[in-house]
Amino acid sequence: IDEELDIKTFNEMIQPLLERTISKINEVLEEANLTKRDISRVILVGGSTRMRAVQEAVTQNIKKPYIADNVDEIVAQGAAIMAANLSAPSIDEAPVPIEVKDVTAHSLGIGFFSENDEYRVVHLIKRNTVLPCTGAEMGFTRYPNQKNVRMAVYRTNDTIPLDEHLLGELVLSVTPKEEPVSVVALFELDNSGVLTFSSAELSPDSDLFREYSQTEVINLRALKEMIENKELKIKQATIDTNKQEA
Repeated sequence: IDEELDIKTFNEMIQPLLERTISKINEVLEEANLTKRDISRVILVGGSTRMRAVQEAVTQNIKKPYIADNVDEIVAQGAAIMAANLSAPSIDEAPVPIEVKDVTAHSLGIGFFSENDEYRVVHLIKRNTVLPCTGAEMGFTRYPNQKNVRMAVYRTNDTIPLDEHLLGELVLSVTPKEEPVSVVALFELDNSGVLTFSSAELSPDSDLFREYSQTEVINLRALKEMIENKELKIKQATIDTNKQEA
């Protein structure tokens, strides 16, 4: 199909894409704890970045992009530098000492019922956390004499649980009591993306529970020590967080 468009009509058609581009740039800056004032140079690479509308949108919202005839070579130069660094015996002997760290691509969390009885995802490990990493959360039974707690694991940056984000689950048996029973959950994510999910019933008389009651923060070191010393009756599940979404 051949059809002629004037530049105004074309720019109006691509406006949603331009807005999405700027939104993604701002999202990356926010996750890196940076502002546009912290950026010394903006480099645009790729065919569509040669469009005037793209360059003007970046100029208005971030900074005037760097323009050069050989700008596309930057990708190849970066790949060459990275290859040289990876082949170096150590970071000190690398041609250009750039240290690259693996981070989580998505947030990982557990489905929890809030005080308003709303089912939401609580993130134990947030997106862009450097690997390996850990995270923990405390929860409670919902009903008197509840015998077990079912905890679903989600891979999502949102707090709304969807079936396509479900990675697995763990069912923990707890002591049936009239009062709420506290349950602690621990995520340990290794460099390969394998998640070890540990959970246990936690006594309200424990130092860990008392500290959490005062600070609302779980002492990860104390929790790991309790697990190592077998002070908790742990239930574990291993989940591959790299699996493709359904």
